Order: sequence, then structure tokens, then C-alpha cells
Amino acid sequence: MAKTKAVSSSASAGVQKKKRRSGGALPFANAITALKKDYEPSIGLTTASVFLLNDIAHVILDRLIQTSGKLAKYDGKSTMKTRHASTAAQLIFAGGMQKHVSKYADEAVQKFEAAIKA
Repeated sequence: MAKTKAVSSSASAGVQKKKRRSGGALPFANAITALKKDYEPSIGLTTASVFLLNDIAHVILDRLIQTSGKLAKYDGKSTMKTRHASTAAQLIFAGGMQKHVSKYADEAVQKFEAAIKA
């Protein structure tokens, strides 16, 4: 018995849909350009600099996730908590960056908890 493929009506009419390419997506590109406009609106960004900043954001995010996951495993938990994430940020960043990260992380957690209660 021969197997036959079901043919849609648009394919039989000779009309083919174009496939969407999901190649060069930069997930942090919009955030990078928005932050740049907030702090330095007179300076532009090249595509290469956006790619570089996007890669830096990926590396930092990966390190934060790995470190907070290790901390959660060390505590014997299967779920990462805000405490694990903030401790991981304090371990990864040093000096003055550590203070800023802690401050902004606390603000983000407070906003999130306020949004849940509302």
C-alpha cells in the first residue's frame, strides 16, 4: 500500500508561503538601545556594538543562572529563590557593582511583590 501525502489547497494551486527566518534575533537589543537613549541620547550605537553588548548580557545572565542554581542545589531546594539570585549576583559582581546590583535587585523584588499584592 503506497503512502500518500495530504496536499493543501494553496500548495496545489502553486502558491507557497515564505518561511520566516529566525536567524539574527537579539533578545536584549531593544533594552540596550532604550537604556542608551536614557543615559546618552546624543551618542549612537553601531550594529557591532549592539551585538557585543547582547553577548555580554548573555554571558552575565548565564553565569547568574548557573551560580544561583548551584546555590539552590547546595540548599537542597529544587526551586531558585530571590535569595539565591541575589547571593549569586553578589558573588559574581565585585566592588561598586556589587552595591548597585544589590540595590536594584531589592527594588525589583519589592516592585514584583507589590504588583502581586495589588
